[in-house]
Formats: sequence, C-alpha cells, structure tokens
Amino acid sequence: MLPHAPGPTTGYDWVIRIRNQGDSALKDLYSLYRNECIDWLQKHYDLNEDNAKDTFQVSIVLLYENVIHGKIDGLSSSIKSYLFGIAKNKARDLIKSEVRLSKNKKHALIRYELLKDAEDKEKNEVMIEKVRSTLSEMTDPCKTILELFYFKRMKLQDIAPVVGHRHVNTTKSKKHKCLKKLQKLVDNYKAQWID
Repeated sequence: MLPHAPGPTTGYDWVIRIRNQGDSALKDLYSLYRNECIDWLQKHYDLNEDNAKDTFQVSIVLLYENVIHGKIDGLSSSIKSYLFGIAKNKARDLIKSEVRLSKNKKHALIRYELLKDAEDKEKNEVMIEKVRSTLSEMTDPCKTILELFYFKRMKLQDIAPVVGHRHVNTTKSKKHKCLKKLQKLVDNYKAQWID
C-alpha cells in the first residue's frame, strides 16, 4: 500500500510546475520526498540504503521524463502517489533481477563444483593409472603384494600364501617396504605427470 499523499497540491499542479520551472521544481520534489521514499523502500521492500537511494533517483528521473514527453498530462492522483508508484515498480524490478542473479550465481557455482569434481576425478584417475604403470615396473613379490592389497582389496593373510610367505607378519613387513619403494618411484616421476 502506498503512503498517503499529504498536502493540497495535486499531481496536475506538479506536472505544470515541472514543465514550466524544470530543474527548480524537480529539486523541490526531490527534497520533499527523498527521505520519506527511501525509508519507505527500505521498510516495505527490504532494500538496503544504497539500493533505496538508487531506486529513488531512477524514479525521479522517470517521473521527469514522463512529464517532459507528455505521458502524464492528465494526472489525477497526487504526484507523491505517482512517484512512489514508479519507485515501487523499480524496487520490484530490482528484487526480481537480484533473485535471477542469485539463481544464476547458484547455478554457476554448482556448474563450477561439478566441473571441478570431474577434473579432480580425472586427475585422480590419471594418478591411479600412473601408479599402476609405475607398479608394473616393480619386481615380485612387491608388485604382486601391492596389486593384490590395493587394487584387488585382498587381506594380507590371503596374500601371504600367494607370494610364498608362511607368516602374515612377513607379508606385512614386505608390503611396508614395497610401499616405500613405490613411493620413491612415484616421487621421482611425479614432476613429469603434473602439467
């Protein structure tokens, strides 16, 4: 709901005054309604102060252009109601554009995250492939122990008999040494894999 327009001056009187006095009438109108309109926009449309000020400025300019171009010759409402009506429409436009922008930002952020995840996944897959490649250069039993443990997810007690160990602790110790050896090979080649 628009605020009540006080005073006896009709909208038509203001239109005539703006046409005849130009900037002088506009300055009076600006001073008369600036603070009230800005407060009203903040209260009713939840605009921050800067947006409310900008909306008021745009509304004054639009009112002036409408008067100059003859769009409001027979204004029957008060000039205040007309001005606040423009401000209301501009505030709604601003809110709609901010909602669209925030949705676009949200979609852009989601797209960015999906692309980033895909790139990370691709990098991980490349790294896994490089590790497999490096692993294939290793000799047995290291190659077999690491392949079975990390890629086939076998338990050490099941790997021990495959590599000819009688005790699982031997396999565990060997796996630890093999892993260190693989890490050294990976570190040596890592610089070549990273673009």
